[in-house]
Amino acid sequence: MLCLGARLGAEVRAFREQGCFAVGVDLSPGKQNPYVLPGDFHQVQFPDGCVDVVFTNSLDHVFEAGQFIGEVKRVLKPSGLLILESIKGRSEGVAPDSYASFWWNSLDDVTGLFEMNGFRLIDRSAFTKPWPGEQLCFEKLG
Repeated sequence: MLCLGARLGAEVRAFREQGCFAVGVDLSPGKQNPYVLPGDFHQVQFPDGCVDVVFTNSLDHVFEAGQFIGEVKRVLKPSGLLILESIKGRSEGVAPDSYASFWWNSLDDVTGLFEMNGFRLIDRSAFTKPWPGEQLCFEKLG
């Protein structure tokens, strides 16, 4: 499992506690972080087709959506899974914060973006904390 935009590694630790082999990537993982490697999710340092699952809740920090999606597809194994936690969009009453570099009108726009780029939505679950959004689970096609 690869966590993109993993910050200090809370998600990585949670997945490890569930028995997953997990590692994170972040531009600023902190000093001597055993869970998160320094790196850019626009240029993931892992080889093609090496990961079963990619997780991120950092879509709003993407600078180039096409490049990000391409990297997720590249590192995922065939039929690999992408778990994306996404905040609701503008038409759903949520505005981007000052750290957001990428935003959407609705969660349907997010699912459409990934479906147009080689993924199939297989599960969708709403949540309200720490922000209103949904966990979207996609399968890599092809």
